[in-house]
Amino acid sequence: ILNIDKADYLKQLANNITAIKLFAYLDELYQLRNQLNKAVQLNQQLLIETIFSKWYEYASKSARA
Repeated sequence: ILNIDKADYLKQLANNITAIKLFAYLDELYQLRNQLNKAVQLNQQLLIETIFSKWYEYASKSARA
C-alpha cells in the first residue's frame, strides 16, 4: 500500500465487499472496455468518472451491508 493513511479503509472494504459484488464490478469494467474498443471518439474523462463512480457505488453498498 502506497498510501498508508488509507490502509484502514482498504481493510474495511476488503472485509465487507463480497465476491459477487467484485465480479459484478468486473463485468461492468469489461463492458466499458468493450465500449472503448468499439468507439472512435469516446470521452475518456467520462469513462474514468464512470469507472470510479461504479466502484464507489459497489464499495458504498458493501460498507452498508
